[in-house]
Amino acid sequence: MKSIQQIINEKLKLANVIDYNEYIIFEALEDSTVGFYTHTNNIKLEYSYNCKDWYDWYETKQFADIEIKKGNCLYVRGFNKEFTTKGKYNTFETRGKIKLYGNIMSLLYGNNTKDKRILTSDDCFKYLFEESPGLYDASNLILPAEKLTNRCYHSMFKNCINLVKGPKVLPAQKLKERCYSFMFYGCESLEEAPDLIATETESDCCRRMFKNCEKLNKKPIIDFDISNNHDCFEMFKNCPCEYK
Repeated sequence: MKSIQQIINEKLKLANVIDYNEYIIFEALEDSTVGFYTHTNNIKLEYSYNCKDWYDWYETKQFADIEIKKGNCLYVRGFNKEFTTKGKYNTFETRGKIKLYGNIMSLLYGNNTKDKRILTSDDCFKYLFEESPGLYDASNLILPAEKLTNRCYHSMFKNCINLVKGPKVLPAQKLKERCYSFMFYGCESLEEAPDLIATETESDCCRRMFKNCEKLNKKPIIDFDISNNHDCFEMFKNCPCEYK
């Protein structure tokens, strides 16, 4: 039987292979739309249908929704020192049925994501896909950061009610204040959750992370003790796996 660490290492190896993907990819499993809502004028985002011809999302569409026909993909990349700052959040909204994959760091570094594994700003991807009903599968979305910041993934997929598969693994070993809090809160269709490699917790880092995930029957691999750990308050509250 494989040890917990062997399983985690296999998932990390898979993540490393995909890590070099240069873009965020929205694949339409049925006719779908992708929108972007920003509270700041400083975001630089580009989109493409073929990875060759790139267009500035704001200049061409004022961040209006983009339609994707079934079977087609929308490629997105960004060039940003930071993606979100406290009080000025940026959110993708999808409708239809979307498979999401690629490297999240491409929103910061464009097509230069190799070896980019450090987040530098608080709240970096907070609320990024919150209440995005079109998200169905994010199992090949890579969140490669090994050094986190406060609230970096807070509420990232909160209330994505049709999300069935989350990313495979969260590789950071030392967690930060509320970094994963509410990350999958209210994802009532979620069946596959990411494994956590962390060994150190901090300040509500996993607070209500999976609360109200009504179809999560199996806990992900977690390499730290969540029992009587205030940093993990109600981490699996109202999940079928809560008492397993």
